[in-house]
Parts: sequence; structure tokens; C-alpha cells
Amino acid sequence: MDFQVCRGILVLGGGAVVRECFLPAIRMLGALERTTVVDTSDSVAEIGRRYPAVNVRCVDFRKYLAECPPEENKWAIVALPNAFHEDAVKLALSRKMHVLCEKPLTLDSLACRRLAEAALAARRVLAVNMVRRLYPSVAMARFAIARGLIGRIREVDLQHGSPYAWPAQSLAPFQTANGGVLADMGVHYLDLAEHLAGELTPREYLDDNRGGVEADVTYRLVSRDGAAVRIALSRLRTLANQVVLVGTCGRLELPVDNLTSCTLVENDGARIELRNASPFTAGDFAVDFAACFAQQLHDFSACVNSGATPHVDGFTAARTIEHIEWAYRNRAPAVTQAQTCASGIRPAPVLITGATGFLGSHLVEELSARGFSDITAAVRSPQNCAAVARFPLRLEPIDLLNFGQVRDAVRGKRYVFHLAYGRDGNRPRDITVEGTRNIVNAAIAEGCESVVIPSTIYVFGSPSGVVDESAVYRPIGGEYGRSKAVMERWCLDRAASSGNTRITILNPSCIYGPRGKTYSELPAMLARDRAFCWIADGLGNANYTFATNVVDAMLVAAIHPQAHGERFIINDGTVTWRAFLEPVLEPWLSEIRSYTKAELIRIEKRRRVRLLEAARTAARNPELRRLVRQTALGEWVAAARRRWPSILNGHTNMEPAPRLDAASQPPAPPSWLADLFSGGMPRFSAEKARRVLGWSPRLDLAEGQRRTIRYLEEMNLR
Repeated sequence: MDFQVCRGILVLGGGAVVRECFLPAIRMLGALERTTVVDTSDSVAEIGRRYPAVNVRCVDFRKYLAECPPEENKWAIVALPNAFHEDAVKLALSRKMHVLCEKPLTLDSLACRRLAEAALAARRVLAVNMVRRLYPSVAMARFAIARGLIGRIREVDLQHGSPYAWPAQSLAPFQTANGGVLADMGVHYLDLAEHLAGELTPREYLDDNRGGVEADVTYRLVSRDGAAVRIALSRLRTLANQVVLVGTCGRLELPVDNLTSCTLVENDGARIELRNASPFTAGDFAVDFAACFAQQLHDFSACVNSGATPHVDGFTAARTIEHIEWAYRNRAPAVTQAQTCASGIRPAPVLITGATGFLGSHLVEELSARGFSDITAAVRSPQNCAAVARFPLRLEPIDLLNFGQVRDAVRGKRYVFHLAYGRDGNRPRDITVEGTRNIVNAAIAEGCESVVIPSTIYVFGSPSGVVDESAVYRPIGGEYGRSKAVMERWCLDRAASSGNTRITILNPSCIYGPRGKTYSELPAMLARDRAFCWIADGLGNANYTFATNVVDAMLVAAIHPQAHGERFIINDGTVTWRAFLEPVLEPWLSEIRSYTKAELIRIEKRRRVRLLEAARTAARNPELRRLVRQTALGEWVAAARRRWPSILNGHTNMEPAPRLDAASQPPAPPSWLADLFSGGMPRFSAEKARRVLGWSPRLDLAEGQRRTIRYLEEMNLR
């Protein structure tokens, strides 16, 4: 690529696609010194540290473009949130720049055409970065199709889905102006489907939008030659993650994460890998995502130098956007009617902390169904927002340890539901204790009507017999249980001087249901991997409550005058762990063995290397790290990390544990299962909640299990 004819590259935006893709590509091509990044977010400081040769400017792109002189040979890469693309492209063209715009060009097909015509009038190149066209695997698939290796295409299936993990630092991917997963990933696959199978016509579209931005999509189209095309996308669940083209003579398989090659599967079953030994004309690069961006820049340069039409110009982009417009016009209307429960709560401004978590997402769903339109969700990171962003709410990053931010967040709110607690980072206890104090004090200062705070039955320990709210604090679960107990005591004391603001604590038992980790997904994942067991034949007591039933209790507590200054155990019922989990684990029941905790500990001592591997896994996995911290193993892991940091961080020459023959000797389950699914015999009583609040579980155990099983099947966990 000859950047010598280019006076410089102006990058508008400093988000993840710039940090992780464009700037590495520009570095490959030796042009960082002539690159300027313009953005108003904190990401410009990170870019300055990672790419010191780049000129970074913390200024609004409109101001920067308005003040810069027209430059005939300068390029603009537009990588702003989707809603700003049209303005940025128009301004860059007006300054005589050639423009490479990150997908989508805009979410308005007419605007795409206007921009394409403006580029022609200005005699500038306008290209759209549909980088998946440049995957070597896609190029080989096009080669195979052109050579007739699979015959006439009859079906195309494109699936790409996993829990959202793109390293975004802003909440732009979850704002309605920027579209949801269809506008984000779908634009790639709609373009790719037409690139491989020809012009498409929409037939049917389904998504899970409930007034916000969709996170799960199924789109069916048909090609001009009659091929059935299905596109499935998700920010919530793991899909097959491959592109499959079925023809009359065979099929092509392209895993979405394999950029290098595709596989030709002939009708007789023969499999042939198709790979290009020299996939890039831009340079001898290793095949990765950034190298495909480098190739895109190379091709863009060639168009600038020759006047050729880009792979994807504004007119081509408009055709893809028409498919997105059709989908959004034809989506099913959002469901807004809630089922009846005892709470008579009426729509009002609400703040929810911990809204992106398991229980929080169910609360958001219920409030939305009840017509609440002024919901503010305090969030920690964009990576956790996909499930709740489907609903009409406002996402706000709030530091619970900053009282000023917290008070601003609660101002004007009638109800505050405080579900957040410390899980990760250096100060989890402070988040649970000091964060709660800030929420409560801010709500009192701003005159909120009520604050409802879910805690846990862990604060009671594991006594025998019937347990009610008069039980003394004997917290279990390590720091998690201890900090919850401290938080509860402070809240109940503060209620004596909270004025007109009511404060209520709820102590739910083991919460299960869709999106639940500990008591829904975890047993299924372990059983699937042959690492689950019954503790003492599963005959200990499971005190359980379905997520929707806990939400009902929260809504009742928010409006009930007698809830002030009280705590309430919320428990649907008590059965054995075997009765609770058997329906969920039905596919694996014949393989599940029984151990006592002592037996598991003895096995672990004989397999110390496996224990260290488990600790390393816990250190790498935030969800498992949180669960393990609530068990006895969590204390061991914390101490071991201080004593043997090199081992638990993976820096060791220790030989890995030998793999066992799964058919003859399955791996032993971890001992911390005994802390989560124990043989204890307490029975937690929700009689006070029934008597004072009038609460009772809306959904019984059988219905809760049915909904949980359906969710696990949707998530491909069962």
C-alpha cells in the first residue's frame, strides 16, 4: 500500500474497533505517524498510551472538521456510533476528504444514497468497511461457488451468537439510535449473504425487542435463484457460529472465527479444506482480524489512486440497509401486559442498581411490562447490558462509591431498588457496604418514597429446623455473607431516622429461573461435563424461590407502609435438592453419582494439581470466581493466591494433570458443590411476608422448573 500519496489519516472515533482493529492495521502498513484520532471519550488517553506515534485530539468531530482546511489527499475513517455516521461523512466530504466509513454507513437507505451521490459530486471515494468480505475463508468460498464445486445453492445458514463480549467502553451499542444486534452484526451477514448467494428478498423477521434494542434475531430471506437464507444472531446465547452453504453437489462450511479457510463437503462425505497460501495483497500478514482491516485500507487506497468503485459503496450499502428497514418495520409488537400479582404498584420514576444481573433483568422486564417508562439502570460495564437493553430504559454508568453521582442518579426517583453488591475488583466489601449506605442516604436526602434491598438467606447461616426473621446473624459464604450481614444491620438501624423514605430488606432463598447462574445454569453445565454430583444423595433441603416471585415481593415491599424498617424472608418452599434439580438434570441423571463433602475433599487432596487448575479457572472466570468466593474453597483460593501467585496465575512449569478416560473414570466434582447444594436441613419460613405483605409465590415449582428447562434449551445448555 502506498500511503505516500496520502497526506494523512483522520480517524473519527476512538472506540474498540479503532483501538483493536484500525490502529493495528495502520501500524502494519507503517502509517501511524500520519494518523490523527479525534474523540471526546476517555479512550483517547488509552490510545495515546498504546500508540504513542498517533496524534490524539480530545475534541468533538464536528468542531474539528469545521476548523480544519480542505485537504485533497487526506482520508477520513469514520468509526463513531452509528447515529453520527451521516453527519461525519457529509462533513468529511465537504472538506475534500476520501471517506472509509465503518458499517453501517447509516441506518437510513435514502441517506446512504444521498451520501453516495454527494461523494460522486465531490469526486471523492466513499467506501463502507464490510471487512468480512475480505476474510480469506470467504474469498475461498466465493472461488468454490464460482467453480461450481457445490452446484446450485439451495440453502444458506448464517449463525453468529455468544454472550456480548465486545470490548466497548461506551453504551452506544445499546442505544436505540444505533440499532441492536441486527444493525451491528446483522449488517455484516446480510451483506455477506448477498456477496455469496446473490440479491435477497426478505420473508420473515423475529427478534426479542421489547422497546429497546434487540439482542436475539432470526431473519429469513430468499435469493433470486430460490435459495432459502436464514440469519440467526444473538448477544445472549451461543449459536453454531458458522456459515453453511448447501448446494446440489455439496456444501461449504465457514466457522465465523476461522478467517483462514473453508471446508468443502462433497455429497459422498469427503471433506476438503480450501485455503489460499497468499491471502493478502496488502502484505505478508498473519491471518487475523486486523490483517483484514489492513487489506481493506489497501483496497481503499487502490480506489483512491485509480478512481475504481469500492467493494461496498453507498449504493451497495443502501441495499443492505433496506433489509434492516424491512425487518424493523415488520417486527412483532412488543409485549406490554404483565401477569397479575398482588402488587398494585403504579408507573413512576425508578432507579435500579444491579439491573444487568440475574434478578435485576427480571425486575426490568416486569416493570416494563407494567408500563414503567422512566427506568434508570445503573450499570458497571457495557458487556453486561444486552439482556436489559431490550427494554425501554436509560443506562447510566454510576460509581456507587461516589456519593455525588449516586445522589444525582436518585434525584426525582420515587422507588429505588438496590440490587448491586460487590463481586469483583479490589473493593467488593466497600461496594456492598459503603455503596448501600450511599444509595440509602442519597434516597433519603432526595425524598424517595422507598428503597428495597434484596439480601440473602446466607446471613442466617445454616441452622436446623424452621428459620424465620428472628434468627440471629451467623453468615456463611465467606466475605459475601459477612458483608451482606453488615449491610443489613446498618440499613435496619438507618430506617429509624429515614424520615418519609421507607427502607426494606428482603432475604430471598436460592433464586432460580431463566438467566440464573448458580441454581440454574451451573448444575446443567457441570452435569453436561460430568462434574456434578449429589451431596449425600441429594436429600438435604433446597429452599428455593423463582426469580419472578422475588420480583413480586420487591414490588409489594416498595409500596407497603408496613414494610418499612423490616426484613422479610422470601421462599417459595422447601424440597430436597434431588427433587429440585432432577427435572433440570434429567438428560444426565444416570451418570450423576453421590458423595459426601468429606469424600470430595479426600479426592481433591489426591488430585492437588486439579485443584490448582480449578483455582486458575476461577481466577479467569468472573462468574465462577464470584461463586467460588461464596464457598469454603474461596477462602483457600484467596490464601493460595497470596502464597503461590505464580502458580495460580498460570506461570508455572508444573505438568498438567493427566486426562482421565471419560468413559471409565469421570472427573471428580469440586468440593465446593457441598457448600452450594448441601445436606443441611433448615426450612426457611416466608410466613411474615405472607402475613404482612400479602405476598405468595405466583409461579409454583413445576412451572418454574418448566421455564428454566426451556431457557436452558434455548441457551444450548441442555
